[in-house]
Amino acid sequence: QQLKGSIKEVGIVNPPILRSENDHFRIITGLRRIMASRDLGFEKIWCRILRAEDLAPKDALMIALHENLASRQFNIVEKALILKHLSQHYSAEKICNNFMKILGLAKRIELYHLYRDIEQKLSVCVKESLARGALQLKTATLLLTINQKDADILVYLGNKLKLNINQFHEFIDITIDLSHMHEEPVQKILLRPEIVEIIDNDKMNIPQKSHKLLEVLREIRYPTVAQAQRRMRQRIESLHLPDAVRLTLPSFLESSEYKLEVLFQDGKQLQRLLKDILKKPGLESIRSPLAEVMKPEPIREPNEI
Repeated sequence: QQLKGSIKEVGIVNPPILRSENDHFRIITGLRRIMASRDLGFEKIWCRILRAEDLAPKDALMIALHENLASRQFNIVEKALILKHLSQHYSAEKICNNFMKILGLAKRIELYHLYRDIEQKLSVCVKESLARGALQLKTATLLLTINQKDADILVYLGNKLKLNINQFHEFIDITIDLSHMHEEPVQKILLRPEIVEIIDNDKMNIPQKSHKLLEVLREIRYPTVAQAQRRMRQRIESLHLPDAVRLTLPSFLESSEYKLEVLFQDGKQLQRLLKDILKKPGLESIRSPLAEVMKPEPIREPNEI
């Protein structure tokens, strides 16, 4: 919209560059300017046209690259595409030394190959999610370890549940991990009854489904932690804290601290509530989350049933 407003006000200040190839033109720079002009109803615009014999493909690539570098930043998919085009004219070593830095990338050959794999091996569906920032580079790295169909299913479901960037990574990381652990395809992991029940539950909204799905996947992946979490919740419930007091566990025991919330109207009420909390029997039995996770299973006597 900003570009359209500028063109409508003063026209195209910097004409697009086209390369004539036989009976058609290839756009070297100015695709957005051309599309914006068309949307505004322009029938004709000024362009700079260069003959194919006067502009080699490598030179056209350099013009396009540097003009775009001056006006905007590239996303992950665009960088992968640029590296693909550069590979048609330069060696991997020369690309790493001369072009990775201007693309904002470290001069590492393994990073170059990672971006080439993104361009070559990931589907359009996955690339679109990468381009709009729904997926991180480290998430794309995980998706390259599985087949394209499984990757597409994970990304489709993650988009459907509107997972944020961190949730998306955790969802893909745990699901792939479970697939390797149980030697089952990703599709089979996602078709487990407890997961299907969440996805098909009409009574839950999208955020609730997202939260519950990750919770269930964590419980499947980390049964010891899930068991410790259930123990701790039961212990907190047994304290019978006042309604105005809430003791919260750290999310999936990822922290060493609990959270205590107290609702009160004045200092006297706060004093009463704190005294009530301190008098609760069993308060000293609340141990650190790490201690609960590391708690050994009780040893049973031989004759104990």
